Amino acid sequence: MSIQLAGDVGGTKSALAIIDSELGPRDFLEKATYPSADYPSLDALVAEFLKGKKWQLARASIDVGCAGGGILERQEMAAGARQH
Repeated sequence: MSIQLAGDVGGTKSALAIIDSELGPRDFLEKATYPSADYPSLDALVAEFLKGKKWQLARASIDVGCAGGGILERQEMAAGARQH
């Protein structure tokens, strides 16, 4: 059993799932969708999803496509503000 975190993060919504790579990419053990605007960073989003879960993750794979901004843009803006 190889438990993995899979995600699709966009400017409007973000979907995260726990999968077992031996079962297949669409055989979700757990899955949730979140409004991207509710989270200041990708770390915060993943932390919310994993809160209370006891999975031992072997790896993570997250596809990010934020043409109109979103989580990563807000995270980069916050990082830039801290640097100044």
